[in-house]
Amino acid sequence: MHAPLFGSTPHDWLHEMSTPDLMRLAHGLSRLQISQPSAFIVFKAKSMQDAIQCILMERAAQESTAA
Repeated sequence: MHAPLFGSTPHDWLHEMSTPDLMRLAHGLSRLQISQPSAFIVFKAKSMQDAIQCILMERAAQESTAA
């Protein structure tokens, strides 16, 4: 998974959320894309989901190296 690139808004504040909260947010964004499939929502939700996935992967890598 690659970090969000050009045109994406920074989601630095996501780093302050707990892992369970990030997972709930990602699930909610998926539901939003299904229920409100406009181009703007899909683009914004997808970029935020990509940022969430990067954070979750970084945390998993840190936990595996710490263990």
